[in-house]
Amino acid sequence: MLKTEDLSYVNLTSEILKNYTKRTPVVSGQFLRWFFENILRLDPQDADDACVDSSQDKGIDGLYVNDVTEIIHLVQVKTRQKENSTLGDPELKEFFGSIQQFKDEIAIQSVLAGNTSDKLKQAIRRTKLIDKVKSGYRVEGIFVSNIPANKDADDYVEGRPEITLYDAKEICSEYIDLGAVGGIKSDFKFNVADTEVIKYT
Repeated sequence: MLKTEDLSYVNLTSEILKNYTKRTPVVSGQFLRWFFENILRLDPQDADDACVDSSQDKGIDGLYVNDVTEIIHLVQVKTRQKENSTLGDPELKEFFGSIQQFKDEIAIQSVLAGNTSDKLKQAIRRTKLIDKVKSGYRVEGIFVSNIPANKDADDYVEGRPEITLYDAKEICSEYIDLGAVGGIKSDFKFNVADTEVIKYT
């Protein structure tokens, strides 16, 4: 079972992310790939493709389109080195502004026309983001951090349904170690709303 202290910066970089260092030297990029694979359950190639973190990335570290639920996920990751620190609402407010840059076709066209990283532009075109927004796909933000949120952060997110917060506590509650020795002995519930289910009669 993953505990919040396991996500401390020292343990995160020395243990949890040690297999991700060859894919990117940047800790936030490593953590984002781990999150995509272990929480959203993407395969490694899809996780790599969804990472757009670079300079001029408009505050977006990851862009993932779920064609089953018709949701566009815009992800921002923040890692903190300081022990016992908590996440407040200023960065969440900033992230909310970043999400607005993708709220509709005109906004996304402005991103493409502006001083935006090639990596993000390529992801927008590859995922056909404009067409999907026009067809009704919903844009949602996911904020990921290795530290617990404080009350200000929780209160802010509660009033912003456009943002899902994965702080240290939420990540630990969602994480399932499928490779655990001896198997998994706890009871878990899985949301299959975004999965095609085959019914046998």
